[in-house]
Amino acid sequence: MTETAIPLPPVASWSLDAFVVAARWTGADTAAAFALADGTVLIADRARPPSVRHVRTGAAQILAMTPVGADAFVVATDTGALLRIDASGTVHPFAAYPDAWIDVLATDGRGTVAVAVNRTVVLLRADGTEAGRTPEHESTVGGLAFSADGSRIVASHYGGATIWKVAELPAPPRRLRFAGSHLDVTVSANARFLATTTQEKEVHVWRLRENRDMRMSGYYAKPRSLSWSSDGAWLVTSGGDAGTAWPFSGPGPEGQAPRLVGPVSESLVTAVACHPGAPLVALGYGEGTVVLASLTGRTLEVPIVDGSGKAVTTLAWSCDGRLLVAGTRDGQASLVYVDD
Repeated sequence: MTETAIPLPPVASWSLDAFVVAARWTGADTAAAFALADGTVLIADRARPPSVRHVRTGAAQILAMTPVGADAFVVATDTGALLRIDASGTVHPFAAYPDAWIDVLATDGRGTVAVAVNRTVVLLRADGTEAGRTPEHESTVGGLAFSADGSRIVASHYGGATIWKVAELPAPPRRLRFAGSHLDVTVSANARFLATTTQEKEVHVWRLRENRDMRMSGYYAKPRSLSWSSDGAWLVTSGGDAGTAWPFSGPGPEGQAPRLVGPVSESLVTAVACHPGAPLVALGYGEGTVVLASLTGRTLEVPIVDGSGKAVTTLAWSCDGRLLVAGTRDGQASLVYVDD
């Protein structure tokens, strides 16, 4: 990696008993939670050293997690039950879909949670009551994302993606079609672009205003992690031997080569998270290392978490960009004080 005189940030870390499914911050930015595959959740506040709570949910397995409201999280379990966990560690029933395998959740940041229930998307209020639902899609929903203003919910699935107006459910949606299995999905903050990852090791992008689409290929593995830079100029993806940053400052990446960011590694990039206010991106690698890299083209490659031996599964910045959480497949959970 590139030599740097930048001091490494302090890190609080925990070796846990199961792989980290997701790490997220509360809406108020006061605490982070690590959801584990064994049904437990570790909650850490922002202090240094952090105060930590280990929460047993009673579930055999947690499949997904998202924040809800200012100070709570919703987790999806292997029984189809959704649980709300307050930052204090208290667990409450939230909703239940016993005939569904729920591993896709999304939040609009305003208190609404979207849940993929087989082929249907269900919208839930912060208290768990249903606010609306879509008709069935062509296949099981692979990914969910809200638009930046929360007015639309996007579902990816086999054959493309579908855009629903939240306030008009179940009115006819806008359908974006392209063959293949579409997995994760994200919408740019300016609502000009919608991107999905695919089973075919590609990223597919639609230019929504012009109703045009494009394919970005060349990945070594399925790019399952996507993150927009704070200025919307770059979409950074996993799946390569370095971070892959596609340019979106003009008409989009059509006809342009991506910028590779961060060190090149045979272990490949498995998770990415752009800083919420600076041209920086955190890159997680297949051997557990997390590196902070620049998106401006200057050489900045600062390792901030040592490799544990197994892939980084999740990365998330605090809203103010001062702290980063990371989790790995072998149960290493880290809280990095980046702006100490």
